[in-house]
Amino acid sequence: MCLKKLLKIFFNCLFSLLFFMPLYVYSQAAQAQEQLFLISESELQSIERYKHNSEKEKQSWLSQVQGLSLRAERSEQNSMSLNDQLSQAREQNRSLERLFNESEREKLIQLSSKNGEIAALKKEAANEKNKSQRRLFIIIGLAGIIFIYCAIKLFRKLR
Repeated sequence: MCLKKLLKIFFNCLFSLLFFMPLYVYSQAAQAQEQLFLISESELQSIERYKHNSEKEKQSWLSQVQGLSLRAERSEQNSMSLNDQLSQAREQNRSLERLFNESEREKLIQLSSKNGEIAALKKEAANEKNKSQRRLFIIIGLAGIIFIYCAIKLFRKLR
């Protein structure tokens, strides 16, 4: 009987141990997990400050991004405007260059026609000079002949 009692006590202890041991282990694990999730007030405030600072920094970055986007858009518009102005200036330069070349061509044509007129006038002046030199030579020759004729007549009379 004593052995039966001892066996009964042993089995009861074994049953209790096998039944309550997992409950004890699970409860200890749950308490350990709770301790993992428990944070102090100062840690919570630090996390909130970090979150607040992160939000402020995020807003700052977003503001800078927005400012840079606006600046990029303005720069793009300014660039497009300057490209249009450059295109117009180039077109105007081409037009002015074409007009200048046409004007220079017309001046060259006028100059060459004037040079032709000058050459014709020089040729005419040379011809006139030759004619006047011939006339002068003829006049001098005739005057000489008349002088000789008069001298001969005078010489005959005086003799």
